[in-house]
Amino acid sequence: MNQEGPDVSLPVYGSLVLLTTRTGTAWRATELDAPGLFVLITAGAGAPPAPETDTMTFAVYREGMDTPLGAHAIAGRPGLNHFYLSNVGHEPDKEPDGARPILQFIDDVAAHLLLRYFVGEGIEDAGPGPV
Repeated sequence: MNQEGPDVSLPVYGSLVLLTTRTGTAWRATELDAPGLFVLITAGAGAPPAPETDTMTFAVYREGMDTPLGAHAIAGRPGLNHFYLSNVGHEPDKEPDGARPILQFIDDVAAHLLLRYFVGEGIEDAGPGPV
């Protein structure tokens, strides 16, 4: 799926919006400190219907380009924690205030990916995480 003019764009959480185009649905995330980049988040042929457990693909794009700069498979909440541990150094769900809301967590991971791609740092591809 590319960024060819969405037919519908609905807010989901934070920077996440649900896109519906001729080719399907996806969540689109942006980060103010990574201008010109965005992430499309899908599970199979569309936006993740069960993000707590779905294996999601986070594909990073440059505006106006159809080919992703990179794509990362992340398996639900355990995979989000695994990604964070591998790339940031801690698991947010082990913080004293408890589990992070899933949409906030997805938005945070997308923002981290965008910032890393923007500054040209490598991303530790730790795989989809535990299943």
